[in-house]
Order: sequence, then structure tokens, then C-alpha cells
Amino acid sequence: ILCFLIILQSTVYKDKFNRLLPNLNYCNNIIPSVYNNQTTRSSSYISSLTWSQLDNNNLKKQCKDVNSNSFYAIYTISSSSTPAVNYNIDSCNNTNICPVYNANSYCPCVSTSISTTCYSKDCTLNGYSDSDCISYSAGTIGSCYCYDQLIDILKSKSLIDLSNKIKQQR
Repeated sequence: ILCFLIILQSTVYKDKFNRLLPNLNYCNNIIPSVYNNQTTRSSSYISSLTWSQLDNNNLKKQCKDVNSNSFYAIYTISSSSTPAVNYNIDSCNNTNICPVYNANSYCPCVSTSISTTCYSKDCTLNGYSDSDCISYSAGTIGSCYCYDQLIDILKSKSLIDLSNKIKQQR
């Protein structure tokens, strides 16, 4: 009976966890393509974009000032310290941190709880009534960041490495 209860409980937690996971098509394709300001860039460029929190305490504070539920995170190119696009805190406001394809600058703040509707690159290029136009919540962007961080932590090679990565996320 004890084994049955353990399996049942683990299934319940697995289902709850799966409901919290973002749609990976959004994380791997739709959202990164909004940050791809040049239509000539290949899909390999989009897949090279990685989330980062470069050491910038000023932007960390400014993101909290923009919206108390937001935090600082940007796309960089291939795990480098080179931002993928131009980020500027003036591109943010407290209810809308959505990226807009081909913008001059992007908001460096993301959130898992802001529900403003954001739009895919195809909406900007072809119009919002186009069948390829996809909408998503601004919170999806933050969820994708958190998912990537979780995967990175789980790839740890040792318990010490795992512990250090978890401490860095605080």
C-alpha cells in the first residue's frame, strides 16, 4: 500500500509540474524570433540565443521599479556577454514588457506573472489578423527563462555543482 501511495503522490506532483511548464515552441522559436531583428539571420542564430543575467545591479533594481513582479534577464549570443539586441529600460512600462519585432530597443525585464498579451514576429510582419500571428502572455517569456535556468541546474555534474548553481539563482 505504501508503494501505491508514493506512486500516486508522485503522479499528482508530476501533473502539477507539467502544467507549469511553458510551451517549448514558444521558448525555442516564437519568442526568440521576435528578438531576431534581421530577417536574414538563420534559424541557427535563433537557437544560439541564451538567457542571461549579466552582473548589472542597476538594471536589476530598475526592473523592480518598472514592475515589482519583474526581474532582469536578457538574451545573449551563445552564452557570451554580448546582448543579442539593444536593451533599454525606457522600453519598459509597468504593464507592458512585451518585445516587439524589429524594435529599436527592447525591455530588459521579464516576468512570470504579467498577463499582457505579446505577439509573434509574424503579427508585426503580416498583420494581427494573419493566420500565422500568434499571441502569448508576457509571463510566458519569464517562464521560458525559468525553464532554461532549471534545465541548466539539472545538468549539473555533481551535487556540489548543483548546490552552487541553486545558490547563484537567489
